[in-house]
Amino acid sequence: MSKNKIINIKGTKITIIRQGDSDYDYISLTDMLKAKDGDFFISDWLRNRNTVEFLGIWERIYNPNFNYGEFAIIKSKAGLNNYKISAKEWVEKGFDSYVQTYNFNDKQIQILRDMKDIVSANITEKKKMSVQEIFNNPFYSRTIGRDYQEVNKTFDNRFSQVFEELQSTFKV
Repeated sequence: MSKNKIINIKGTKITIIRQGDSDYDYISLTDMLKAKDGDFFISDWLRNRNTVEFLGIWERIYNPNFNYGEFAIIKSKAGLNNYKISAKEWVEKGFDSYVQTYNFNDKQIQILRDMKDIVSANITEKKKMSVQEIFNNPFYSRTIGRDYQEVNKTFDNRFSQVFEELQSTFKV
């Protein structure tokens, strides 16, 4: 479970996350960029060839579900003037890799797709979302169309764990 702290720098709230028992803190670049038209800077940063190569190395080391084929396509386009990938598109690529790695049934994939849409819509707003936060939000619960107990049963009472794995795939 991550431990989040919020610091305030010149009126901008910045999230600092510590994952599990790690000795390392991670500072939210997304939070820092929000004050400076973050979506533009993030998508611009993601088109830089050096950034994409760095993210590829990071994914190879830390993501057992890394999709090498999809990454090769992204890498071949990175740095070109006409290439741009958003944070949301990066999440989509990670989702496809995650779903292909595990043996989910069609009902589970649909629920995960709805959850992915919620996470990606909030990726520039928050560092991480909890299952409770999603199911307590009337808009999100309508999007999913099921209550927590039904979803949890669909995943053999492991939905919280599956959702954590899904979010870690996105590096949220």
